[in-house]
Amino acid sequence: MEDGFGLYSRSIAEENALLLLKSVLPEDQWAGLENKGVVVFSGQRNVYVLSPTSQTEIHDKANGRLLARACLQLSVPAPGGDRLIAEYLILKNDEDLYWRTANIFSKIEWDIAVPMLILGDMILLINLIAKLASIR
Repeated sequence: MEDGFGLYSRSIAEENALLLLKSVLPEDQWAGLENKGVVVFSGQRNVYVLSPTSQTEIHDKANGRLLARACLQLSVPAPGGDRLIAEYLILKNDEDLYWRTANIFSKIEWDIAVPMLILGDMILLINLIAKLASIR
């Protein structure tokens, strides 16, 4: 059975991360995570859309426009819920620390990176197809 996070089964570590997350988040934000799969946090600077499965989106507080994406890299492998907890707590307690700690990719950088990644994948796919064709 699928839950609100798009997952069918979770490990014990993921379950524990979600229980901790539930204890940290206010009820309305937990409900948003269960219903939409994201936590929307309004900071002093911007609005942050945190997800356990994708990079954090940073939106302009005035008009809601997407400004950037952010990636907070934990020092140890951990479930997405743990990263989400870390991001939420840093943003809630020291938004400036978040900006100094996280990798921030402006929308312009992101808009350029995505087509370049697609192009690279296409080149690799063509190369693979050519190699498979030459084997036959």
